Amino acid sequence: MLPNPNPSLAFRFSVDVDGVTAAVFTECTLPNYEIETKDDLKEGGRVGFGLVLPGPMKGGGRVSLKRGIALADKMLEWYFDVMNWSFAKDELYKTVVVTLYKGYTPSFTFEFRNAFPVKWVGPSLKADTTAIAIEQIDLAYESVSIEKGMANLMLDIAAEVETATRQIAAATMAVANLVK
Repeated sequence: MLPNPNPSLAFRFSVDVDGVTAAVFTECTLPNYEIETKDDLKEGGRVGFGLVLPGPMKGGGRVSLKRGIALADKMLEWYFDVMNWSFAKDELYKTVVVTLYKGYTPSFTFEFRNAFPVKWVGPSLKADTTAIAIEQIDLAYESVSIEKGMANLMLDIAAEVETATRQIAAATMAVANLVK
């Protein structure tokens, strides 16, 4: 993961399309997931309650990015190719990586595989800027994976060190009490 490509800290979500940083956004709405459960299964010997087992997952499949700026033509070209049905068979689906930044440090990375744009909300165009703003773009996708960034790994390590320090202090006090 690279440092935040955008100097403005307001744009906390960097979007890479096939390895190219294509846009930055201020908001990202991730999908809701829910695991359906099977009804209580009655089991011999259990009185008053049954087993609840996980079933198929429902939800997901669409991520929404809001209030952004395109940094490369790749995202816009991809959307317009899909909209006009002017893409080659292997150009529809892309890997889209959305990175959430805390300051300039990556915090979480979401990799959406086999993604393609399904909705675009355009901006009001202004003559005083050359930036291509994006009010909203929704991407449908097949699967997603999540990776912690360096900021969260450092917090996890700090928490583990703090826990270990407390355990050592408690053990030292216990030994000191035994020696008395």
